[in-house]
Amino acid sequence: MTSISLQLVGLTLVASLSRTQGADPSAIKECTEQGKCYWKGECKTPGRGRVWQSEEECAEMWCHAYKFQKYLAIRVSRFYGCRYKGQCKQKGEEWEEEGCVKKQCRIRGTRGYERIITVSQLGCRDSSGRCHFPGEPWEENCIKYQCVNKRNSTSVQGIYDVMDIGCPHEGGCLKAGQVIPDPQSKCITKRCVTAKENGGIFRTMETDDIKCEDANGLCHDESETGWPLYIDGTVYNNCHCKIVRTQDGSVSIQKGCS
Repeated sequence: MTSISLQLVGLTLVASLSRTQGADPSAIKECTEQGKCYWKGECKTPGRGRVWQSEEECAEMWCHAYKFQKYLAIRVSRFYGCRYKGQCKQKGEEWEEEGCVKKQCRIRGTRGYERIITVSQLGCRDSSGRCHFPGEPWEENCIKYQCVNKRNSTSVQGIYDVMDIGCPHEGGCLKAGQVIPDPQSKCITKRCVTAKENGGIFRTMETDDIKCEDANGLCHDESETGWPLYIDGTVYNNCHCKIVRTQDGSVSIQKGCS
């Protein structure tokens, strides 16, 4: 409602207005005889500086007297919010609704005549159904995700973006590039290797470094010789090893003594 006009004389118009507001016509007549506007049981004094707030309209209203106070009108000074489901949402206010969506009240213009309730953000659901909005990263199975909103002139779309990939290890997570000892051999280390390929996620634990273990449990580089090795119940002292790598990525250790 932008304005309600009321003539000082003319009971027909007074009665018509009373029906729209559910007021007693005599109460409206009493206000008009005082040169004031009737509004929800009150007589409002004319003047642009005498504004009041209407929660129903989400607006600041004022009583306008014009043509030597022959006519009165209730006018909108400015809209300060958007009416939504029985509430007055403030300009710029954002709220979350079912369906993993956030909405916002947007008002343009000095008096806020252009008001719109728009979708401000769309969220993304994780495997448990929980909603995550942009700026709220989450982690599942050692993969860190974020929700990104892609917009065009007519729509907004919430899509998943992989921020970081790790490798699961013993109930925890290893970062990409992290090196740990091989649990099967103290002289071998494994590295967490990850990648995003063709829209998918790749990760594995690859062999990072290999050394040869001697009879005393010490590790030796492939270039080292002359260390002890236990073979079939006998300790040999002048031993060496060779690391064999194949094209399919497999690695084997060949040991020998002279």
